[in-house]
Amino acid sequence: MNREVYKNLLDLAKFRDEGEEFYEKLIDCLGVLETIDDFHEQGEEMFNINEPEVTPALDETKKSLSNEDATKNAKSAKYGFFETIRFVGEDK
Repeated sequence: MNREVYKNLLDLAKFRDEGEEFYEKLIDCLGVLETIDDFHEQGEEMFNINEPEVTPALDETKKSLSNEDATKNAKSAKYGFFETIRFVGEDK
C-alpha cells in the first residue's frame, strides 16, 4: 500500500494520521493477511470440528391481541399503544 492510498483510506475512515508507526503496523498486518490468503493447504482433507450450522425455523405469524385488548389493563394508553414517560433520545 503506497502513502497516497494510505492517506485516502484514513480520510475515508475519518481517522487522523497516527504517523509512521501506525503505517508500519498496518503494512505488517496486511502482509500477514496476504500470507494467509496465499496459503495452500496440502495433505489430509480438513474437517469441521464445530457442530453443523443450525438453520432457524421459519417465522410463522400467530394470532395476537388487538391493541385494544393489549392496553385495556395499562395504567395509561395513547393512540392505541402503551404510553411511556419518555424514550431515549427524546428532548426534554
